[in-house]
Amino acid sequence: MEKLHKTLLALGKQYACEQIEVHTAHGEVCVDIGLNNLHSIMEAGASIDNFLDFMCEYDGLLLLLRGKSWIELTRETTDSYEFSMQQGWDGVVLTHQFVWSPSPQDSKNPNLSQVQHQKQVFEKIIDSSTAHSAQHNPSVKKEHDEQKEQGSGYAQLNQAFCKRFGVAAPYVSGAMAGGIASVELVQALASVGILSFFGAGGLSLQAVEDALKGLSNVSGPWGCNLLHNPVEPEVEEQTVDLLLAHDVQIISASAYMRLSKALVRYRLSGLEMKDGQVQCRHQIFAKASHPSVVQQFLSPAPQKMVQELLADGLITSVQAEMALTVPMSDAITIEADSGGHTDSRPLSVLLPFFVRMRNQVQRTIGYRNTVMIGAAGGIGDPQAINGALSMGADYVLLGSVHQCTLEAGTSDLVKQMLSEMTIIDCALGIAPDMFEIGAHVQVLKKGTMYAQRSQKLYSLYQRYDSIDALPKTERTRLEKQVFKQSLEEVWNKAAVYWRRNPSQIERAQRDPKHKMALIFRWYLGNSSRWARMGDRSRKMDFQIWCGPSLGCLNQWVKGTDLESWSNRRVVDVVHHLLDGVIAARR
Repeated sequence: MEKLHKTLLALGKQYACEQIEVHTAHGEVCVDIGLNNLHSIMEAGASIDNFLDFMCEYDGLLLLLRGKSWIELTRETTDSYEFSMQQGWDGVVLTHQFVWSPSPQDSKNPNLSQVQHQKQVFEKIIDSSTAHSAQHNPSVKKEHDEQKEQGSGYAQLNQAFCKRFGVAAPYVSGAMAGGIASVELVQALASVGILSFFGAGGLSLQAVEDALKGLSNVSGPWGCNLLHNPVEPEVEEQTVDLLLAHDVQIISASAYMRLSKALVRYRLSGLEMKDGQVQCRHQIFAKASHPSVVQQFLSPAPQKMVQELLADGLITSVQAEMALTVPMSDAITIEADSGGHTDSRPLSVLLPFFVRMRNQVQRTIGYRNTVMIGAAGGIGDPQAINGALSMGADYVLLGSVHQCTLEAGTSDLVKQMLSEMTIIDCALGIAPDMFEIGAHVQVLKKGTMYAQRSQKLYSLYQRYDSIDALPKTERTRLEKQVFKQSLEEVWNKAAVYWRRNPSQIERAQRDPKHKMALIFRWYLGNSSRWARMGDRSRKMDFQIWCGPSLGCLNQWVKGTDLESWSNRRVVDVVHHLLDGVIAARR
């Protein structure tokens, strides 16, 4: 094992890697090289023969080299000479399968092995991929060549963020609930080094587990959403069980008003000591817009919860002690005028406020790692991204603009509606998961009545104590225009759903107002499902979470190939946005 470690260290230094990892038939080894002057592995003149020789000598099944560029080599068994190679370089990701032969195979140049020949093929594909992207913007090819010549890339926008989280850019894809941030979307972005969160919110536990299984072999950066569930805390606990069981090392913590025991358990159960330093194996990107919530994520875990987890045997005494030394999050995304849950506050006010707040806490507590502050909401073109970064954001998080891409887990009908929206086509509706307190979600208003109808349901809930107390005219209007069936039928369906939590039905039997809330929430909950399924008969009831940023993107891409949503691949959208930021800074 010592020889393997030394060989990896030498290989990593030779090709200027940041980290090199190998999985063999006998175990796994990961070595941090510790170089500050990183450059492309291919710029270092790497011969793939060296990597393949290494794989065969040490019975390697996977070899991963990370740096300014990255290479991943895999094979099924140690007896096989059939390899799969993924290479990421200057924003391009290539995949190729081949059979390795150490003897010369190219008759035109007997000095080239088959694999060295493949290297030349890869470089030609890179050039052709860049030329293809230039169809949208003729300056992209020129910008790409200039970046390659200068040894720069998207990481220059915030090198500290990129190095810390092992990503290619200070750009994060948000966890759009209901699986809209789909497995396919997460896989696509991870393949080019963009951190993306799977949208687990609102899905069944089985659906979440299936997604985590599908993402388990993704080699790039990715995470999963953990949505606060004050109504069903046991669902949140069970979701954390799944995250831990599948070793999900980064999550997006959404819709929290106060920390939950489940979230604290996730954070603290990943604390460990390495090289005399406390390490957080479980990283948290929190989403917040209220000072009291941000303060909780900037602070260590509440001691009461820490002691309860220790008493329950869910963390160790050492982890309980380490909990005092780390904040509850690694990064906090400040949500401004965002799609979905929103306080509709301006980013220009929120971001500087919370950056100063973070800096004050950092000086007071003195954490080893600074909590990164991100910006989200109202960001839909390169100028907006550049503005957020210039105001002090360590990274940006975008969601709405990704919902209108081929990989997004929603219907073609919704994507068409979103591609036609402008910056004035959003409205506030009532959040299904926080109906009783009237919390808002920002939704598309063009072509749907969800905002008005959800507000009407909340108004009736505030004014009346039960379904039976509703005036006959109101009840008739609801049954014909909104529910399209009798309220008795709706209650029967809601009761079937809540069999998973019988306490909700028992409470409804005791409290008529709670029964009314469950009936109304049946409509609110199904409205987003109807949208994702593309149910045309319920189009006027579609709940489509989005912010005005998508209207901005639609205007920005007008007259280009990306004007049609059917041409919008999420990686293309992200690269065009980031290319625009790089160009704006020159």
